[in-house]
Amino acid sequence: MVKNVDKHNNLRKIPPEFWLVAIATAFCTYAELAYEVALTRIFSVMLTYHYVFAVISFSLFGLGLGAMLFKWWRKWFPKCDYRVNLSLFTISILVSVILIVKLPIYNNPSLIDFRLWIYIFLATLPFFFAGLVLAEVFQKFAQFSSILYGFDLFGGALGAITVVFLLNNFSAVNASLIIASIAAFGALIIGFSAKKMPVLNVIPIILLGLVLGFTLFSKINLEVPVAMDPNKDMYRMLNNPIGRAKIIESRWSAFGRTDVV
Repeated sequence: MVKNVDKHNNLRKIPPEFWLVAIATAFCTYAELAYEVALTRIFSVMLTYHYVFAVISFSLFGLGLGAMLFKWWRKWFPKCDYRVNLSLFTISILVSVILIVKLPIYNNPSLIDFRLWIYIFLATLPFFFAGLVLAEVFQKFAQFSSILYGFDLFGGALGAITVVFLLNNFSAVNASLIIASIAAFGALIIGFSAKKMPVLNVIPIILLGLVLGFTLFSKINLEVPVAMDPNKDMYRMLNNPIGRAKIIESRWSAFGRTDVV
């Protein structure tokens, strides 16, 4: 009986902004896990299949690095708290996925030795900011970490399930943009937990609107290219001067991209 009363009193002590932070944490972990899966599909097209498994490694590396450098990050950038970092997480998803598919390095022979490291850096960046966010919210609300962890797991589980639907119905790049929009809503929600909404928490929504607008109403192509790799059958086929092969149709699924050549 005493334990139940104590538990009820502890729930009463939860600050109102905690629930906004907890919901935003679920949005963050949703986007984090879903983007990780989407990246594996992007790299399966661009690079050879065994590099796909590196996504798991550098996503965990980014999360761990963000958590490890959290205290130093706050010293170097005092205004970059968990609210701002969640916005940076959203922006970094947008920046990384666009640069990965649009940087003119996938067919540059002089950069073939460094290309993979550039891709790894770009793909690790969002997870670094996610690590910063999670490290700070769990430290700040350590007293309610069990509830926070529940929201964390719920967001990740939902991301793992729904990313299959996204990849089956959209391209991996468009799925990544949708994932970024979900993270942006998380940034907006967590912004309301502050006394004054940080300007940076609104920026991801604006950026997403601009990116989606350009994608829908302009001729900007965000298709995933096949990078230069003699070991990749698709690259050899498309660059064989005798065959003159070209991709006439592509379909995405949770397994990857199927090209009709």
